[in-house]
Parts: sequence; C-alpha cells; structure tokens
Amino acid sequence: MNTARARWAVAAGAALALGLTACAPPSTDPTPAPTAGGLSGTLEVVSYHPENTPLYDRLAELAEQFEAQHDGLTVEITFGGGPGMPPIMTRYLAGDAPDVNPTLGGQCPNGELIEGGLTYDLSDALKSDFGDGGTWEDAIHPAVRSQLDSWVDDSVCMAPESVTVIQFFYNKKIFAEHGLSVPETIDDLIETAAALKSAGQTPFAVTGTFAFYMQLYWDYLMLRHVGAEAYTHAIGGAQVTREPIPGERPLLADLPGVRDAARDLERLVSDGNILDGFRSTDFTAAQMSFFQGDAAMILMGSWLVSEMADAIPEDFEVGTFAFPVATGGAGDQATTIGGVQGLSVAADAKNPEAAIEWLKFIGQADVQATYASEFGAISGYKAAPAPEGFEAVVDMLADGEMQMMYFGLLGQSAEIQAAIHEPLTQLFFGQIGADEMVTQMSQRLDAANG
Repeated sequence: MNTARARWAVAAGAALALGLTACAPPSTDPTPAPTAGGLSGTLEVVSYHPENTPLYDRLAELAEQFEAQHDGLTVEITFGGGPGMPPIMTRYLAGDAPDVNPTLGGQCPNGELIEGGLTYDLSDALKSDFGDGGTWEDAIHPAVRSQLDSWVDDSVCMAPESVTVIQFFYNKKIFAEHGLSVPETIDDLIETAAALKSAGQTPFAVTGTFAFYMQLYWDYLMLRHVGAEAYTHAIGGAQVTREPIPGERPLLADLPGVRDAARDLERLVSDGNILDGFRSTDFTAAQMSFFQGDAAMILMGSWLVSEMADAIPEDFEVGTFAFPVATGGAGDQATTIGGVQGLSVAADAKNPEAAIEWLKFIGQADVQATYASEFGAISGYKAAPAPEGFEAVVDMLADGEMQMMYFGLLGQSAEIQAAIHEPLTQLFFGQIGADEMVTQMSQRLDAANG
C-alpha cells in the first residue's frame, strides 16, 4: 500500500476516530495570525513517513532549508504515522502536541474531539501576505481552498501541501492502435469499451477484492448523474459535509438520476469489459495487468505511476483523463473526486509563529515545483506546475470543485458501508442488475440509518 492510499485509510478510520486534527469549537474565535519576526527556539514537525524513505528525506531537506532562513531555529522531525499515531494522540490529550501535524485524511476530520479545540484556527493566517501582493488564501486553488474548513464551524483546520485525485489512466499505444480518442462523455467511454472489446482487447483493469476501488466507478457516476449533496444525504453522511443538509434524508432509490447511474455502471462492467479473474485480483495485480497491456484503462488515484514506477516497462506510454461527463446529467460535471493532504498547527503549539511560517514555506512555488517534479505530486497552489499528465486535473482545481474520496464512506458504520458495497459487488460480479442494485442499496441504507 502506497503512502497516498495509506493516508486515506488511516484518515477515515483511525484519524476520524482519534480526531487528530480536530478544529476549534464553534465558540472559539479565530486565532490571531502570529507576526513572523526573528524565529527562534524549536519547531516540532510530524512526519507520516518513517526515516530512510524518500518523503522523510524530503522533509529533512526542507527542514535544513528552513533553518538556514531562520538563524536560531531548530526543526525537529517526529515520526507520527502507523504505530506512531497513538503516541501523538496521547500528547494532544496531555497538552503536549507537536507544533505541525499532517492531517492525513484529505479533509478536516469530524472526530469525536472536534469540539476539543485541539487545532489552531488558520482563518486569520490565510489572510496574511504570501508575496507578490497577494494573500496566502489567494495563492491556493479554489477547489482546494474549499476543503480546508472545519465541518462544524467557520474555522480553518489546515493548509494544503498536495492533492490526491481519482482519474482514468490509459495505455496510449493501445488507444492509437485502435484509432481511439480520449472519451469526453460517459456514452463515449461506453462506446470506447465496446470498441476495445470487439477488437479482443480488455477495456478495464479492476480489483474485485477491495470494494472501495469498485466504489470509485459508482461514486463518479452518482456525482455526474445525481450530484454530491443528494447522494451524500441519501447515504446518511450529513456529518461529512460542511453545511447541514436541509430536509429529511431521501431514499436512494428516489433520487433523480440514480437509475441512470446504475445502468451506466452495468454497461461499463458488463461481461468482457473487465479482466478475467478480477474477482480475486488485488489492487497491485490489477495495476500490474494494466501496465503489462492486459487492459487499456484503469480508474485509480494520482499515486498510481509513482507507486508502480519500478514495474512500468520503459516503452509504456501512459495517458490520463478525467472521469467523463454525463450528457444531460443533473449532477456535478466539473467536480473531481479526491482530497487535500494538509498540514495543521496544534492549538497549544509551543512555537506557533514558526509553525505558521513553516506551512507558508511549504506552499512556496519553488518548494511545490520540486515536489511536483520529483514525486509527481499535484500541488494545492496555483503557482506550482502540473505534473505531466495531470494538466486537465489542475485545470479542474482552478475552475471546479473537489468531492471527498469515497464520499466519506470510510468513516461510516459497517452497516452503511455494507449497504453500498455488497449490492455493488454483486453487480460487478454479474449476479444482479442495475435496478436490483439500487433497490437493495436503498432498502439497506434506510435500515442502517434507522
């Protein structure tokens, strides 16, 4: 499991439960932005990555650069990922939290400690100067900025470092061989899959052992045909939205467009569109099959190329495209699914001035440009270049919105997860049809939500 994937799993599971980056309670005023003067003392920064890993080494190099800019300041790096997370939480509860912490989850978590006032409110800090006459907030992509707020109040829980997005990767050689162009609509995508199948080429690589990855197809189709708010409300996920959803929770089966989404999914995953044996194929094997040319496309996170770098043939030509739009769909056509990997400051940080300046330093154009070129990271900042193949995604960050990966389902109960995943898996496996899937999901969601 790569770091991007691990972050999501930890965030929506452990981090949601632990509330590591819980924001200040609604009654707390925004924390005044500290004025950076001569920084001194010690700044403690948490790394999710252990020593002797590329991203830990990157953080150590940045620490040295930051120290060189501020005589008298020492940056200490503390491991806080995996087994290192519980000790960090213990320190939060004891009032001894590290100054800077990765939020890990792509958004500010709605953990049980969200009213504990454990995280510094960055609202005022984002209004501070960021160079070139603009504010820090002005430097951030609009779709990214929308992800930085608390879910329960007006505070700002984190600043961005990078962005994870879900999109299609495709084999350029296979597309060229069959005279295919990048699909722009869902109908185009279905026609492309049909053309590939008729030519003896499997269209999609999918893992059948991890329901959340199959869910990515469903989530995008619901986003395009139905819309994020209605789908989230039907799931029972008002707790993972920033604004209360008005009205009574609707039945999934009653949502306009839901059956269009289900029927499109059935057409996409019909017999012969997915690699044989996918039911027992894990995500690594599915990704390997894609890079070996066994399938023409895979829907995956932006971490794919860096994760599989050692296994990609030298002559492999990978292309990317955003999930196509639904012609006439009632949902969100310019929204991408993903999340922000952010940095937060502890409310009781011992060196808040240095912590704020560290977050701003991480966002500087040269730091972000290096991150993009060396690690293929998608920046949350406007000035950073897009990694090769992600230009369209960066355009969407500038012009559209971002929807939380898995629609917050990782933080939901096992009953709600099963209400989506079990019928969805049955459809992928050809055991039920589109209408039956919607009926089962709707009934089970209703039961799970009481």
